[in-house]
Amino acid sequence: MAHIVIIGNTLEGLRVIERLTAADPDIRTTVLCGPDERPHEHQRVCDFIGGRIPLDQFAIEHPFRSEKIIVRNSSDEQIDRILFKKKEVVLKNKDRVSYDYLIIAGTDSVALPAIRGSQKNGVFGLLNFSHVRSILNSLNMTETIVLSTSSPWGFRAAETLTGWDKEVIVVAPSTDGCPGSVDKETWQEICHWAEQKNIRMLDNRMTEILGDQEVKAIRLDSGKVLACQMVIFPDAPLDLRIFKNSEIMIDGQIPVKECFLTRCPDVYALIGIGQSKSIEGMCLGEMVPEVVNQQAALVAGHIRKETVPAFAPLLRQASISYNHATIDFIGDTCCREGISFANIFDGERTDPACRVFIKHGYIVGAVLFNRPDLKSRMVQAITQKTLWETGNRDFGGLSVSPNKLDLPELRVPDRSGQAVTTGAETPGEDLVNDNTAS
Repeated sequence: MAHIVIIGNTLEGLRVIERLTAADPDIRTTVLCGPDERPHEHQRVCDFIGGRIPLDQFAIEHPFRSEKIIVRNSSDEQIDRILFKKKEVVLKNKDRVSYDYLIIAGTDSVALPAIRGSQKNGVFGLLNFSHVRSILNSLNMTETIVLSTSSPWGFRAAETLTGWDKEVIVVAPSTDGCPGSVDKETWQEICHWAEQKNIRMLDNRMTEILGDQEVKAIRLDSGKVLACQMVIFPDAPLDLRIFKNSEIMIDGQIPVKECFLTRCPDVYALIGIGQSKSIEGMCLGEMVPEVVNQQAALVAGHIRKETVPAFAPLLRQASISYNHATIDFIGDTCCREGISFANIFDGERTDPACRVFIKHGYIVGAVLFNRPDLKSRMVQAITQKTLWETGNRDFGGLSVSPNKLDLPELRVPDRSGQAVTTGAETPGEDLVNDNTAS
C-alpha cells in the first residue's frame, strides 16, 4: 500500500489527497504542517480580511477525516531535513517518516525581506493562514499599517485594509520613479487611484523595522521614520529554506517537469513552489480553484500511473483581477521591449478609464481604473488574442461605441501623443507563456 507524504496543510495538497483517496480508500497519507495552518483559498484573502466572506468560506477547519490520514503538526514534529535518496523526512523530534511519494504543497512560513527587524511581532505575509488570522486579530490595536509592495496583489490588500478605517501607507521600492513591474506612466495613474482611496504612496524603500519586540515604526531609505503598528509584505514568497542545497533545488527555486514532478523521482512540487515554463509567472496569490483542481487531477493521475492530459492552466489574465476591486490588472501590464500601450478615455475626462498593452499588434494586457464593468470584456479580448485596431476603432471584435463598451468616442494616444500603429506580423510566441512578470 503506497504511503503519500504531503508537506504543507494547503488547499493544493488537500485536493490531491481527495483525488487519491477517492480512487483508493486504503491509501495511506501523512500531512506534515505547522500547528496553526489550514487549507484556504489564497485568492480570497482580501475578501476574508475585508469581511466579505466568513471564515468557513475561506478556510477548511477539519479537512482530514479519514483514519488513513495522519496529521503531524505539533511543535516537535516540524521538519528538520529531508533525505531524498532514502525517501525519508526527518522531524525535529528525530522521528523519520518514510514515503513512497512526496508532495510539496506549501511551507509554514514566508520568506520575509532581509531587513533589520523583519522578525518582530506585527510583521506579516499574506500566503499563510496563520499570518492572515494574526492580521485580523491585531487590527483593533492598530492605527497605521505599512505595506511594502508594487504588485496588484499588494494594492488589492491596501484597498481592503482602508475599509477598517486605518491609515494605510504603501512603500513601493522603485527605480527611476516607478516599480519594476509597471511602466512610469501606469505608476502615476496608480498613485492617482491610491490618492482617491486614501492610500498614502511613498516612492521609497524600507530599510528597517523599529521597536523592541513589537512593531513601532519603520525607517525609510531616505532616513525618514514613520510610526506604525503593523507591516505587511504581500509579495513575500513561501520560505523554501528547508530545501536549500537539496537535489530538487536550482538557483533558489524548485523546477518541475511534466505533472509537477521535480528532479527527484516520486517527488512533486505544486504551483507556487515548483516553477516550469508553462506556469511561469503564476503565484499562490493568483491561484483560482479551477487551476488547483486541474493540478490535483494531474498529480494524482500520475501517481496512479494513469494517462493524464497536459497541464493547461487558466490564463493568468483571468485570475489576476479581483472581485470588489476598483483597480484591475489583467494580463501583461509592463512596458518592456516590444510592448506599447494606449490610453482609453471616458468622454472628456482627463484620467484614462483604461490602459491597453499591445504586443505584435495584439492586446496582451490592460489596467482598468474604476471600471470593473470592462473586466470580462478585457479578459475575453486578451484570451482570444485580439488585434488592436486604432484605425477603425475596433476592440476585441466589438465596435468601440457607447452601446458596446459604455465608452464614448475614444482618444488613443501613445507616449508621444501619436496614434498607435498596429503591426501585421503574426505573434512569434504563445501569449500564455509570454505573460510573465518582469
